[in-house]
Amino acid sequence: MNSPVKNTYFGIASLLTALLSVLFLGANFGASQLNITPETFSFLNNITVLTACVLAPLAVLLGMVGLFKRNDSKLLSVIALALVGAPFLILFVQMIFSIAKSN
Repeated sequence: MNSPVKNTYFGIASLLTALLSVLFLGANFGASQLNITPETFSFLNNITVLTACVLAPLAVLLGMVGLFKRNDSKLLSVIALALVGAPFLILFVQMIFSIAKSN
């Protein structure tokens, strides 16, 4: 008696976590553009960066688990990994250009 393999939901969980991570990165950028006091900026900056830095590795972990699980959405996992990886690749390329320009 073989029981059917249950579906897992790591793909959708990683996609939702990745979306929240990118949303908090956008909120961080938005907070840097506001005309607010340094104390308020510090508070908003700390909250948004902390949340994004917790959610990004969680999204990667869930995406990797969803990618290798048998009955999980591989497409959603790949989209989540790309969504989380894109901002970091953009920042990496900007860093490389700024290093190259300074030399």
